[in-house]
Amino acid sequence: MLKDIKHLTKDIEKMVLQGKAKAASKIQFSLQYRSPYWTGTFNAAWKVQKGTPVDPVKPRKENQGYRSGVRAPEAGPIIKTSLTEALYVGNETEYAGFVINRMRSLETAGLTSDQIFGNDSQENPRGISSIEFYEDLFTIGADTSPIPNDPEWYYYYIATEELVQDLDQAFKSVSLAQSEY
Repeated sequence: MLKDIKHLTKDIEKMVLQGKAKAASKIQFSLQYRSPYWTGTFNAAWKVQKGTPVDPVKPRKENQGYRSGVRAPEAGPIIKTSLTEALYVGNETEYAGFVINRMRSLETAGLTSDQIFGNDSQENPRGISSIEFYEDLFTIGADTSPIPNDPEWYYYYIATEELVQDLDQAFKSVSLAQSEY
């Protein structure tokens, strides 16, 4: 049955909001899939949230070594908002800045580098030099896991067609039936 054209604006708004919600979920899933999983905490902490940016407040779960916490990515929730309300995708772990090679200052965080990275200033039990960012693990040849396996995996995702493809897929999945108008 044909719809009156007067409903077109509301229907387009509804489609945009559905596309926005699906895009956030798709981006969250992609970041889980692409992000490093060797700690078992980081890739599981991607979150979709409305209204305010996601704060990095969850501590890293300790594990017995690299890749001990591997798990399959899970699609995030479809969170609907208004056209004016922001929808954020972020990571809740305290060391999220470390993994994307950008960190808020240690003074702002109120932590020392030993507290963040677990380095023992007397003995250095990891047997490696002081690590400041994820890219430093590549320098020492550590076992790493992002897709692509590159220290700049996050910037690769947001600066290439990967992010645009996720947006396209999300918005293409929402459409008006051609016969409605």
